[in-house]
Parts: sequence; C-alpha cells; structure tokens
Amino acid sequence: MAAAIEIPTIVFPNSSA
Repeated sequence: MAAAIEIPTIVFPNSSA
C-alpha cells in the first residue's frame, strides 16, 4: 500500500503493518 506512506504513518508506520 504505497498510499499508506503519505499521511497515515501512525496506522501504517511501514506501509505494510
């Protein structure tokens, strides 16, 4: 999920959590 690296770093701190 490349989009999970923009803002939701708390939810996806590694874009793969």
